[in-house]
Amino acid sequence: MAISGDGQLGMDERAVDDKDLESALERRLQLHDNLAEVRKSFTKAHERAVELLAKHDLEDGEAIRVGRFRVTKSLVEGKDVEYSTNDRSQLRFQLVAQ
Repeated sequence: MAISGDGQLGMDERAVDDKDLESALERRLQLHDNLAEVRKSFTKAHERAVELLAKHDLEDGEAIRVGRFRVTKSLVEGKDVEYSTNDRSQLRFQLVAQ
């Protein structure tokens, strides 16, 4: 899904004429859109493999060999996680209409 555009120049923006940067951002957007499609395709393929694997009743600690693939099932115990983050700068990319 492509990012929607907003052509309004905000009060906190300044226009920059940098063709190299513009080309890099266009390439980034193209790859981002492709990445979304690849992730969607991978998710469907993964779900299908898990669905077909379910009929083999794989138990925790067990492994099976299917062609060149080894599939192992293991228990991952739940745990409580607590962590802190540090201040950081973050870039945000948006597409604006022309």
